[in-house]
Amino acid sequence: HIYNLDSVTHTITVQFVDGASIFTLAQVIVPAGNFLRYGQETGWQVGTVLGPGTVTSVGLTMPAEFTVTGSPVTSAGILTVAKATQAANTFYAGPASGVAATPTFRTMSVNNPVGWGFTAGSIPFMTSTGIAQDSGNFFFDVSSHTMTLKQGRIIIDGTNANQIFQFNSSGVVNSWWGVGNAILGGLLSVDAGTIVTGLGSYVIATNSVERLRVDQTGKVGIGTTSPLILLDVNGPIGAKVYTVATLPSAVAKAGQFAFVSDATQTAAAGIGTIVAGGGANFVPVYSDGTNWKII
Repeated sequence: HIYNLDSVTHTITVQFVDGASIFTLAQVIVPAGNFLRYGQETGWQVGTVLGPGTVTSVGLTMPAEFTVTGSPVTSAGILTVAKATQAANTFYAGPASGVAATPTFRTMSVNNPVGWGFTAGSIPFMTSTGIAQDSGNFFFDVSSHTMTLKQGRIIIDGTNANQIFQFNSSGVVNSWWGVGNAILGGLLSVDAGTIVTGLGSYVIATNSVERLRVDQTGKVGIGTTSPLILLDVNGPIGAKVYTVATLPSAVAKAGQFAFVSDATQTAAAGIGTIVAGGGANFVPVYSDGTNWKII
């Protein structure tokens, strides 16, 4: 097709070219300010170009999550959009259930966002598929400030060979490692036993009863919570009983104590004398650094 425009007469001629022949299909006069258009159903038509108009106002509306200032602009001005303030501990999400709907701000809680499904007190942790919990075995009791791990291991700043805490599957400590006073506080429960460390003190208890204490000065108390000397035992002490021939070397350390069951001297008659074997007397002995003598 060929479209020819005569700018003097405002005439548009539509022609069809078929080989060497040219056929006129339509000739339309388009008045000034109009235009020519072709519709599939209506054919060629003359349309009117609307004249210039005037904008009297420009306004802007936004969802409630935003604030708009400066709207409407009626002569001159600036439209400004900002994020609206929200209450603390809220999050922006779609509906908690049902069909899709416009997102809103919701208050965070144990089960909100829905899908977390956390039990109160459980300690969430990240897995390869997302956030999870094991509320039956790993949880925190706020009322007693107690964290419970019913099975597994706790490794703190250690390696598999040398750890501060290590538990086997039954919850029994099978490895304990620490340097100096690196452990200064806390409570460690292991089945019926308890290990408690305090600021400067180290206490071992079983069945929630204190059994041994090392205080901040290094004094050790067994059966007492207030040791007064380097080793303070509240109760009888058992020691290995030797024959004179099986006593360890006296020169290893002066001040050693032991008991023998075959002394020839009695304790009363032999005080301060070197113990001799082959008898039937049970006596306490000590080392002076050279020999074992009867106390």
